[in-house]
Amino acid sequence: MSDDEQISSYLRRVRSALRVPREQRRRAVEEIRNHLDDGAAAHMRSGATREQAIGLAISELGRPDTVAAEFNDTGAHGSDSTGVPRWLPLLPPLLLFVARIGLLVWSVIWMADGWTLGERATQQAYLLGAVTAGVLSYGAYFSIKRAQSDPAWRWGAWTCTSLALWMIVFPPF
Repeated sequence: MSDDEQISSYLRRVRSALRVPREQRRRAVEEIRNHLDDGAAAHMRSGATREQAIGLAISELGRPDTVAAEFNDTGAHGSDSTGVPRWLPLLPPLLLFVARIGLLVWSVIWMADGWTLGERATQQAYLLGAVTAGVLSYGAYFSIKRAQSDPAWRWGAWTCTSLALWMIVFPPF
């Protein structure tokens, strides 16, 4: 592995472990790169080859997840998206999912005598509604989790919430 590949690999592993907003992540990676360059230069002045100097600088800096954790801890205090408000976009899709599952269970219990074509169509509509609401719930959950490290994902959670509210007001099935 070349010297630049060694540094790039280390920085990629640090970047993937960082849980801070995009701008902070960029600054953190830049700061770590500067530490690596300074450390490698110091070791080269001491007589090490470039490859050895980079290896020593990386080992002195520590494991990527440990380095990232230090930045994550400092970034967590300034975060404004914690607690209940962060999870608010998950509420409508989740409630829609529970309601659709309830309708599906109700239809299975009360239509147990043999299903006509209309009853089967109704159950298929309930099932499709439950699956759609489940996908929206998962989309909101996934977006909220990703928004913890990159706030740009908040729009995804609110999009899923909007679609769930649309399904409540204008049920397609």
